[in-house]
Amino acid sequence: TTLKNIVLDNLVSKDTVTFEKIYDTKLTKYREMPQGSKQFSKEMSRRLKLKKDFSRAISDSYGRNPIVEHFVHSEMPLPIWAHLELIMLGTFGNFVERLNTAKKLEIAKEIGTYHSGIDTDGAMLEKHIYIIKELRNAIAHNSIVFDTRFSKESKIANKVKRQLRDEFEFNNIEFRTILDYTCLLLHYFKPLGMQKTEMKKLVRNTRKSIEEFDEKLNNKTVLFKIVGSDYLEKLKLMDDFISK
Repeated sequence: TTLKNIVLDNLVSKDTVTFEKIYDTKLTKYREMPQGSKQFSKEMSRRLKLKKDFSRAISDSYGRNPIVEHFVHSEMPLPIWAHLELIMLGTFGNFVERLNTAKKLEIAKEIGTYHSGIDTDGAMLEKHIYIIKELRNAIAHNSIVFDTRFSKESKIANKVKRQLRDEFEFNNIEFRTILDYTCLLLHYFKPLGMQKTEMKKLVRNTRKSIEEFDEKLNNKTVLFKIVGSDYLEKLKLMDDFISK
């Protein structure tokens, strides 16, 4: 929700702006590619799919959402803020990905996560959203998350891992343990202004959960396969990151 609000604020600049206007003026990544190329065609297909997904969100919500009914009955287009309330996290990632590079870099700087040496094309935010989506979906469906079986770590870009390794000064971040997802959350919690006491509480509770799991499991080999043999060092570096 916080990320949606920051993106929204950047795009509308206090104006009431429709999805259609933003679609025409800001969701223009395709213009950065040679027309007629495979990259152009692929990007245009994703852009058209995004428009279809936004329209579907309205039709699916009609009859159940009074805001949608108000604008539809008034024969008025939904403002972009209403659209962002309706769409799923994956669609939001697709929305951010379709933005032009200049706009994405602006947003990354506003969030406070911009890395000039790694995020040269402004693509880090969308990559992070897709990663968080997997975790969020697993939690929402009451699935098992402690061993990251929900993860599609093979699809996680190396530069995402490299950025977190630089920030936490830890070489072993591969998104194979739940602690790496905790690092990604802290990556956003800190610049977004979460209190240090709350972030440290998250790390402390994580440590406590691992200790309880270790005691009940009584099998270090299995424990290390799940959380990594270096989990204590990683937890310490999380605390160090929060304290900086």
